[in-house]
Amino acid sequence: MMFGAPIGTVPFGVAEYTGVEYWDPPGEYTRTPEYVLSDLSLLMAAPPENRRWFIKAYAVDAAGDPQTQNWSQGDLALDDPFKDRAQRAIDFESSIFGARLVVSGISRPDFGIVRIERDVQDGTEITDLKWPGRPLEVYAGLKDWVQSRYLLSQSSTIKDVRWDESGFDIRLLDAGVTLKDPLQSVVYLGTGGVEGSENLTDVRKPFCFGQCDNITPRLVDVALDIYQVHDRSIEAIRAVYDGGVEITSDGEVGDVTAWTPVPGHYVTDISEGLIRLGAPPVSRGRVTADVDGDNEGSVFVTSTSDIVDRILRQRAGYTDTDISQGSFQAMNIALPGAKGIYSSGANESIESIINQIMLPVGFFRYDREGKVEVGNLGRQGTTINLNDTKLLSLRSVDGYQIIHSVELGYHRSWTVMGDDEILGAATDEFREFASQEYRTSLSEDPAVDAANADSTLLAVQTLFYNKADADNESARMLTLMKEDLRFWEMTSINVQLAIKPGKTVFVTDAKYARTAMGLPCIVLRTRENSETNETEVTVWG
Repeated sequence: MMFGAPIGTVPFGVAEYTGVEYWDPPGEYTRTPEYVLSDLSLLMAAPPENRRWFIKAYAVDAAGDPQTQNWSQGDLALDDPFKDRAQRAIDFESSIFGARLVVSGISRPDFGIVRIERDVQDGTEITDLKWPGRPLEVYAGLKDWVQSRYLLSQSSTIKDVRWDESGFDIRLLDAGVTLKDPLQSVVYLGTGGVEGSENLTDVRKPFCFGQCDNITPRLVDVALDIYQVHDRSIEAIRAVYDGGVEITSDGEVGDVTAWTPVPGHYVTDISEGLIRLGAPPVSRGRVTADVDGDNEGSVFVTSTSDIVDRILRQRAGYTDTDISQGSFQAMNIALPGAKGIYSSGANESIESIINQIMLPVGFFRYDREGKVEVGNLGRQGTTINLNDTKLLSLRSVDGYQIIHSVELGYHRSWTVMGDDEILGAATDEFREFASQEYRTSLSEDPAVDAANADSTLLAVQTLFYNKADADNESARMLTLMKEDLRFWEMTSINVQLAIKPGKTVFVTDAKYARTAMGLPCIVLRTRENSETNETEVTVWG
């Protein structure tokens, strides 16, 4: 960013900013104090009795035709016809790291339940509609606003609807429910050749994303010595080993079954992630390979956010409308290092695989619009000051243990091999690499260890491929985690829609020396009460 570059109108906390943004060498943003009130700030500052909301539920009838239902809280001046029967607003909860500092993880929001008053005019019209799996949107605004001015507050998916004599409850899901499905849905047909023998029928195919070394490919056809590392196109097979001894490559072929075998050689078909050996292995079947994985659309991805983005689009069917692209781009800048993950066909969920990729302190969450956001634990710019005008209560909570050392595992050997599995002709370099699962990057501060008897070591196995990237992240984590920090729980008012997990806020409260001058804290959890305009917040700082 250019020093002193004007940036026009950008969101800044609860208002819009129209000044100039600067990048200071210490790594903080500075903005000139020119602000204008936005609709968001007006909404948050309004007393509860002036706030209104309406719901659009996109049901279908028995024939599959759309039957959108509109409900509002109060009689509003809206363009579409709304029924004034919404009794309970949706409470929105979101968190990262389980609201405590836990390494990595996917967090899905809790939307609560929508309560709708029943009207005799509903008859069977409402009860006969199909609700599960249909989208629902909540819009918030002020009672004198026109419909187009209302802000999208939450977007979710209906789980089910339950009726009683006075009304019905709509229970909600979020988009992340699909991530419980297995990442790999493609299976072998068991028809022979590249589709495997009958023994492989319905066995899930392997997958590989990013850079992975010494993986064990799936043996697909014993008679033809065909192996597979991925169920679709990959970037490259960099090397193939028989008992640790590198085999000679005869290059790429269009059909591995048509190749005339040459002992001690192999060919590949990277369009299908296939390898064929020229003869059976001599090392009791211990064939391994170094692979650059999925390259759908001829684009090979290696960074944390790029691999996660690829998996979401390719395996979960996500599109641009499901992904907060700005957060993915920001994480690419903050954490550009290469990673890699491989599975020979295990029944692992999309969620489990993403969790592994996000390690050591990456987070993956859904926002109130149902879009995926990613980030890396750290102080990421202050967006709002929680001071005495916004704090109803504040208390310090035990739980954080100072970290004196951070140890990250990196450059995984996906197949750990003992001496009896490695042939004598293998290089010493291969023997050393394959004998242990991870290399180690260690950042430590002996002074912190000496000064804090209860400080501890944080050790995490990651999927970083390069030492430099692991070193950078372990050093960054230690700088953050060796501080004498606290967990704080608070109740705030007039901050709904403005703060979210992963971002940084200033907490200012004269009752505590630590917070008297404004303490920068990372938000871990928020829970909004739409009726009272209060938000429960858990932070770390």
